[in-house]
Amino acid sequence: MNAETYSVTVEEQEIVIRFRSALVDYEALQKLLDYIAMQSIRERSDLSVVDAGNLASEIDRDVWERAKQTYAEK
Repeated sequence: MNAETYSVTVEEQEIVIRFRSALVDYEALQKLLDYIAMQSIRERSDLSVVDAGNLASEIDRDVWERAKQTYAEK
């Protein structure tokens, strides 16, 4: 890809990426940015794989409980 397709600059504490909106759909871009953010968090974390799995399971249970209550009320 070339400079006509996109540009990347660093401005103070931010990385700025510019490209034509038609280049990618918004949902795909959001997923990419979420992935980059999660990778950054993961790289700085001392959380073990087992602890991460336990945390994910706990979050899944909590989400299910809230969803179940929401749909049970309807």
